[in-house]
Amino acid sequence: MGNPFRVIIVGAGPTGLAVGNMLAAAHVDFVILEQHKQVVTDSGACIMLWPHTARILDQLGLLEAARRSSLGLHSKGTIDASGRQLSHDPTFDWIRENHGYPVVHLPRTQLTELLFNGLEKHWPNIKTSSSISTIDVDEDGVSVTLSNGDVEKGSIIIGCDGVHSQVRKIMNNIASIDGVPVEESPQVTTFQCLFGTGLPVPNLEQGVFWESHGSGIATQFGVSGSGSLSAFSLFRRLDKPVEENRAYNTEDVAQFFESSGEVFIAPELQIKDLQKYCKWTRLAGQPEGCAKLWHHGRIVLCGESAVQMTSVAGMGFNVALQSAVFLVNRIYETIQANPNPGIEAITKAFSEYQLTREPETMATKDMSATYVRAVTWSSFIEKLVIEYLVPWVWGEKGMMKKLGVEMISQGRKLSFIPYDDECGTIPWAK
Repeated sequence: MGNPFRVIIVGAGPTGLAVGNMLAAAHVDFVILEQHKQVVTDSGACIMLWPHTARILDQLGLLEAARRSSLGLHSKGTIDASGRQLSHDPTFDWIRENHGYPVVHLPRTQLTELLFNGLEKHWPNIKTSSSISTIDVDEDGVSVTLSNGDVEKGSIIIGCDGVHSQVRKIMNNIASIDGVPVEESPQVTTFQCLFGTGLPVPNLEQGVFWESHGSGIATQFGVSGSGSLSAFSLFRRLDKPVEENRAYNTEDVAQFFESSGEVFIAPELQIKDLQKYCKWTRLAGQPEGCAKLWHHGRIVLCGESAVQMTSVAGMGFNVALQSAVFLVNRIYETIQANPNPGIEAITKAFSEYQLTREPETMATKDMSATYVRAVTWSSFIEKLVIEYLVPWVWGEKGMMKKLGVEMISQGRKLSFIPYDDECGTIPWAK
């Protein structure tokens, strides 16, 4: 009899921690390797958890804690870059009516903390300062050698280590050595985003998510329903698309504020006024791309290590979580059939995962790409569509229904946790 099935997760960001929570619920042994010294740090934009994600958090027993940490946004308003208000709708109330679950807005730090605390009984399984050096695969399992010389052994590896995934690079090298053609898809960055959190801005309506559209720039900003916090994401189109990864510094952030200062992000609030309220900011590129190879042998990718999209539609983590659900369901089913599955069974599960999730994920990626180009008026046609055609044909409520039917209601849930869904006016398809 072989060793018990053990999953090695690389990356303790929200996706890796979510996979850990799912495996813990399925009683599957795992370890999470994180290269940084701490799991919970000030990092990342505010993350929008759509109802199909809220449903998974509810299955895992984390939804109530998420709601307590939420910004508590209830409405969405849109303005143009000159401050003219275009709409003000109870969008998030409509979404809850559609699906029975709320939209939860969490800063990345709070989301990471939520998922980390969900693994409290498994904290010894989370190893920080653990940067991977090499991966060795044989017919019985995998061995990960860390930069400090330690070795972790397991049955499979799930790479949740983000846009610049080390697991992806190593997997592609192994595949190439094994004679598998690997065509690395380039990550192209057309937009950058300045995101952060800050003190509440006086005299602004609480609980409203403001979005502004303009030539080359779009903004998203909100003050929490409690009035204790503000969060923002400011998207700007680059002069030309680039493939290389660029690290921005504080001087770049200052230049962003200066060059875009006159743009309105809420009624009577401009970007230049926002700077004095900031507690934390980060400027980063928004790469877009998709790996051709999602798995090879006992290695599989999940989240941004597989697909990268702009964050403007708030779908990135939601897509990653749906991929994690499908993948963990397949892992659970595989080891239920055989506690020590061979490479044939593992490959079958991983192949089904990519075959199903790649087209679904690409549809969301393409939607996000279309939306960011529309709200930044990348062409006259795109401006015409977002500012006139969409409001006239569907309106905000109609668009939320269309999105709910075509995407949100298609969300999956964990097959091994008995659970009764909350329901709205749009039934769950799966």
